[in-house]
Order: sequence, then structure tokens, then C-alpha cells
Amino acid sequence: MGLYDVGSALVRGDMDPSDSFAWNEYLEKTGGSPAAWECFKQVRISVIEFVYLYFHIFRVYFSIFVYLLLIYVTNIN
Repeated sequence: MGLYDVGSALVRGDMDPSDSFAWNEYLEKTGGSPAAWECFKQVRISVIEFVYLYFHIFRVYFSIFVYLLLIYVTNIN
């Protein structure tokens, strides 16, 4: 946990070098105002997990569709 200078305010939170993009995004979205950095990170991660989950659900249904389509095409006489 550390303090990070955001304009004239200090923001308390955890940050490592891999967070630099997220930190810049945080500053853009909050306008540099001190806000809950951990909450911002959690919301950002939740959105990424949501997209990842729906991508995999789509992939499974698409695979089933292709499999059934191949069965249908090979059984046409």
C-alpha cells in the first residue's frame, strides 16, 4: 500500500508497474480526483471477466452449431 500523488491530492492504494495503464485510465476517468483506487481496479477487472466469460460461452455454442451442421450436411442424401 502506498500513496500516489494525483495533482494536489494523495491517493492511497496498491500499485505495481503492471498497473501503469490502469492507473492512467483511472486518472483520465476520475479527472485526477482522489477516489477508491481498489474499487476502480475491481470494476475494471469485473468488466474484463464478463467479456471473457461471454467469449467462451459464444465459443462453446458456436462449436456445437458447427458440429451439428457437419452432421446434418453429411447425412443429406
